[in-house]
Parts: sequence; structure tokens; C-alpha cells
Amino acid sequence: STGGSQIYFYPTEYLTYGGRSANITTRPDGTQEYRIADHLGSNRVTLENTGSVVATTDYEPYGKAIAGVPPRKGFIDKEKDQESGLGDFGVRKYDDGIGRFTSIDPLWEKFPAWSPYVYSRNNPVLRVDPTGKWDITVHAYNDRAKYGYGI
Repeated sequence: STGGSQIYFYPTEYLTYGGRSANITTRPDGTQEYRIADHLGSNRVTLENTGSVVATTDYEPYGKAIAGVPPRKGFIDKEKDQESGLGDFGVRKYDDGIGRFTSIDPLWEKFPAWSPYVYSRNNPVLRVDPTGKWDITVHAYNDRAKYGYGI
């Protein structure tokens, strides 16, 4: 060993199934893993190219992993900072343990009836806030993100 750090690069591809896409990762040994998400975009199942289940992850309503090993990208396909444990939602950081953002919504004045820290209007099963600025219904988000149109 030279004592240096090793960096691993995992190429990612996408496979379409039923109008959605599955995240495919090729490991250094050439094997592939397929990640399948739920309606929110949260990674739920990881499969080998043989179809065998490698891992499953279950989440509480606000995104805290409760069973299984959380993948690198978990709740609504967002990465967690390893040091703070907070989700990186772009504009703001998200604490899945309390279901709140850690800073004020930059658009808080548009929603005076809601706490500026709230996640998805307290409805994490029907709404998502992928950027930390504006929540949207899951149906409209999936239509726009996956198909290029909205309801």
C-alpha cells in the first residue's frame, strides 16, 4: 500500500420501466446494480443483474430510513451529508428526523400561513420539495420530470 487514497468511479446509466427510469450502477468488478424508486423518487430496492435483491430500504413518512441500509441517494433521491446527516436539497438542508428544513424558505413570504421551515406543507406522501424552494404534488412533479408535462 502506498498510503494514498483510492477513488472509485461508478458509471451510472438509466433503464426505463413502466414510464419510470431505474438507476443502474456498474461496479469495478463489472457487475451491475439496479435501483428502483417509489412514487416520491426514494430508492427502495437494489437488484443485481440476475434479479436478486441486494438491499431494501424503508422510510418513515418524512424520509428517515427505518429499515435496511440507506443508499447514497435516499429520500426523494437526495444525498445526505455524511458529517451532519442532513439531506442536500439544493437551496436548503433537510433534517429527516424532524421533517423540517434547517433554514428559512427563501420564498417564505409567498406562503404566510406555513412555517418557513416546513417540508412539503406537512404532507410528505403527496407532495415533494426537490429544490428546497417550492413544493409540488407528486403527480405533477412526476409528470414534469419524467414526461415533460404537468397536470
